Amino acid sequence: MQKFTFLFLFSLIGMSANAQVYDTIYHERIYIGTGEYNPFPDWHGILRFEDAMNYNSGPLCDTTYIPEGVIPVQQCSTGTMFMNFEHGFYLDETNDRMYVSTLFTNPNNILTTNPDTAKGSIAIFDNISTLNGGQTPSRHIFGDSTGLKQPHGCWLDETNDRLYVANSFGCNILVFNNASTRNGNTPPDRIISSPMMSTPVYIFLDEPADRMFVACSGIGCGGPPKVCIYNSASTINGVVTPNVRIEGSNTRLGFRNPTVHNVWYNITNGLLAVGHHTHEMLFFDMNTVNMNPGVPSTYNMTPRVLMINDDPALTDTSNHNLYGFYWDEERDIMYTSDGISNGGPQPGSPPNVLKIFENVSDTSVHGVTVPDRTICWSNGDVYFPPQPIWVQKTPEYLYVGLENIDNNNFQLYPNPASEYCMIVLTAEVQGKKVNVLNGLGQIIFSTILNGTQLNMNIENWPKGIYIVQIEGFGNRKLVKE
Repeated sequence: MQKFTFLFLFSLIGMSANAQVYDTIYHERIYIGTGEYNPFPDWHGILRFEDAMNYNSGPLCDTTYIPEGVIPVQQCSTGTMFMNFEHGFYLDETNDRMYVSTLFTNPNNILTTNPDTAKGSIAIFDNISTLNGGQTPSRHIFGDSTGLKQPHGCWLDETNDRLYVANSFGCNILVFNNASTRNGNTPPDRIISSPMMSTPVYIFLDEPADRMFVACSGIGCGGPPKVCIYNSASTINGVVTPNVRIEGSNTRLGFRNPTVHNVWYNITNGLLAVGHHTHEMLFFDMNTVNMNPGVPSTYNMTPRVLMINDDPALTDTSNHNLYGFYWDEERDIMYTSDGISNGGPQPGSPPNVLKIFENVSDTSVHGVTVPDRTICWSNGDVYFPPQPIWVQKTPEYLYVGLENIDNNNFQLYPNPASEYCMIVLTAEVQGKKVNVLNGLGQIIFSTILNGTQLNMNIENWPKGIYIVQIEGFGNRKLVKE
């Protein structure tokens, strides 16, 4: 899962009251996969956004951002065979490597959605953080021996170097050992199936517990939509009944559309998040579930519902599809893809957008919820709708000075602030420069201070930590909420 590199940690140990102060900020890199269940259009791509922490397009996508990297998937070729429609990916952050599951990659570049003939593949791209344009994958797991049949999602057991693949129209889970070197027309080491599995679409692996969560659609292999939970994920093989199933009329997994699309288990607090082809994200409290039952068990649970659509009157529910999400458990931030099914990115229609919700573990976050941020992209008329998401965050430490917290030379009111913040000095000054730095150390506001106070309009600043610097007066931290 997420790997963090902590820099300058030694500087934070044994600090005295007057020692140097550092604030933790994050460099946030976001990958978005785009495209739909159609091999013909050119809208399939992998977009990369750098420094995305301060991006906010607003509710109407008034601001769009240019991706630093765009990989047009249909221009990615092994030399004679082109990739087609990436539906899922997993980022091995330690090795800067992405595993990409494709649905419609076929011999002789045949374009078809026929589940009997469309093969699909797993393409592996090294140095993913620097790639741009059409690429040749570093390795390519493809061919009849692989058993791949339109795989939708994949997950890497990084500790044991195993790749788990939700082989959707094969109606099973494929496991490839030695994932870091696996290549070509190679058979899986294990195949996990069950008539109770329905159509596997997405996998989440809880490595410490050796437990696998599988989002299963009600379309394709038969059976109702559900989440299947398997214990002993590293060893099970063959036809295996899930230990636990989340299934039934109370779960809302079949509400409007039975295509259950994503699942994520929060190891810290025991919440299970599930998304499907509607405007709803479902949260199940697994603390009430026996995850190690003596016999396979089914739970018809009622979830907490977060709606990613915008209209409180719910007149727009048929347009919004929660195709993918990523849960930053440490900061409790949920990144969701809101793909528009009716109309797409045409002028006058709702935009395809990444919506970001904070504090999603809090039970007060439910129903129609206004996102804390949104991200829209400048080439959204070509690359849409958003599907898989991965957020890579790297902690950095911003030096904020010797007298940041206990600086009595000036005050900020209110702090935290949401719309306006006033700088108040203890003495009148003339011609002193004021700088405000964002979490990346970039100056986002600068002016000259004359007098004893200055009122700043911060309403349009992204939420986060800022540093207010006054020439000759030191620094203070400002929290924008």
